[in-house]
Amino acid sequence: MHVAVLGAGVVGVTTAYYLAENGHTITVVDRSREVAAATSHANGGQLSYSYTDSLARPEFVPRIPSLVLGLDPAIRIGVLRNLSLVPWGLRFLGQCTTGRARDNTVAVLEIALRSARLIDELEQKIGLEFDYRTAGKLVVLAHAREIEGARLRGELKRRHGCETDILSYSDAVALEPALEAMRQRFAAAVYSSGDQVGDARAFTAGLCDWLQQNRPVTVRLNENVRRMDIRNGRLRAIETDKNQLAADAAIVCLGPWSAQVLKPLGIDAHIYPVRGYSVTLPRGDHTPVVSVTNLASR
Repeated sequence: MHVAVLGAGVVGVTTAYYLAENGHTITVVDRSREVAAATSHANGGQLSYSYTDSLARPEFVPRIPSLVLGLDPAIRIGVLRNLSLVPWGLRFLGQCTTGRARDNTVAVLEIALRSARLIDELEQKIGLEFDYRTAGKLVVLAHAREIEGARLRGELKRRHGCETDILSYSDAVALEPALEAMRQRFAAAVYSSGDQVGDARAFTAGLCDWLQQNRPVTVRLNENVRRMDIRNGRLRAIETDKNQLAADAAIVCLGPWSAQVLKPLGIDAHIYPVRGYSVTLPRGDHTPVVSVTNLASR
């Protein structure tokens, strides 16, 4: 079967890999001039398998008014500029119950733990160079009131095969001395020894090169997908700004741009994009070795 994979980020290229391993011929299409040029280009490098806590949970609800009003210096929500956030936000609120937060945390955790096994298998098989290593992860908690919730989520994860520990300030600093340089003292930290780090862009580019050299995979870059021609429930072709691509099936891996292709087909992917920022700095005297997520600044 000839499968068109729309999107050449980490999800699209990895999807192409597993399809090719199952005997399919693949064409990957992306509007950028290189792979991993958008969301996968400069992420934080964290492979945080343990950090699957559902954002939609009861204790998050009291924060929403201050976020909408722009009182949190780290977050901007442009409701008036994009009214599609309103129905998405209502669905989000519907998930902010104890039961749904628990179920969502476990569902994402199961995917994450499977991803951990698969990426390790893939790295051993292909030998990609993408700064991949087990670094462990610390999630810094700002206030003592957050510790109990973190403990309960840790117990939930432990029942599903993921071990985390809550460390005191002194124990966290002993594990990662760079934390002592933080201006704001934190209450505690959640530690997972098995979490890893890796360069998503290097992973994607390396895997894409390997696929083109070793599998029936063609990559068409600088080509923007306009629409999918579907008739009588069957895919006829993928229309791009350059020509048409005939395929037996298509998998849409366009992240926040997926809606542009799927909405005309009556498919709502329920994806609302969040813009983040990253900065790459030279190593200094307080460069951490352990992967750190700092919630203390919120």
